[in-house]
Amino acid sequence: MGRARLLVAGTALGALALSATAVAILPVPPKLRFGEDAAIAFSPDGTRVAFAGLGNDDNVDVYVMSLSGRDIVRLTDAPGTDMEPAWSADGGHLAFVSTRDGNQEIYVMAIDGSDQTRITADGGFDDDPSLSGDGSEVAYVSMRDGNPEVYLAPTHGGPARRLTVFAGVDTSPSVSPDGRLVVFQRGPAGSQDIWLVHADGTGLRRLTRASGADVGARFSSSGSSVRYLHVRRRGVVSTYEPWVVPLSGGPARRVRASRV
Repeated sequence: MGRARLLVAGTALGALALSATAVAILPVPPKLRFGEDAAIAFSPDGTRVAFAGLGNDDNVDVYVMSLSGRDIVRLTDAPGTDMEPAWSADGGHLAFVSTRDGNQEIYVMAIDGSDQTRITADGGFDDDPSLSGDGSEVAYVSMRDGNPEVYLAPTHGGPARRLTVFAGVDTSPSVSPDGRLVVFQRGPAGSQDIWLVHADGTGLRRLTRASGADVGARFSSSGSSVRYLHVRRRGVVSTYEPWVVPLSGGPARRVRASRV
């Protein structure tokens, strides 16, 4: 199972989680509600999920639980909203977004909720975190310069690097397992494509050119390919098709999704 961040929708049974590699119906634990933007994320070993949940205190915090809905653990308990958890490849850390200090910023913590560390400290809107394989860097989207661009920052202190300069919209970055590459989606809603850039901001290239929208790009565990969802809209109905594109060259191909 990859480090897929998931598209989520509420259902009568729980939360419908859809990624480029899996589909799952996750039960809603008692006394806890999934929001419409729960941003559920599978752990790298596929045994747990992290998500943003609304607890009894009506505060949105980050939780971790097993796929059965048991063994739920609340990891954050701060004023404001904590959301959009993203796993490190070793399963030892989570990056997340928080408004606890009055502005939407990126934080990182250990998987037991300890060592919650603020990574960004700017006046802009920071979103979409993705940790590198060893957890030493986090990619994210920031509005600090007035436009959504992709940045990469060390998790143990130091300045962030701006990786993209684009008049449109760059969102949803994901760092390769070796930390050398970042994929992201570029374009307005409904017509995004997947792009790739080196961690130093060089080597920008476009990976997909299909009609419709390509979203949710994530590297394979080996880092040799990128998986993503191709969205086809027919009237009011949208379908999500898992695709993969090799980084060594060659066309993208549709893959069959597995079930959790």
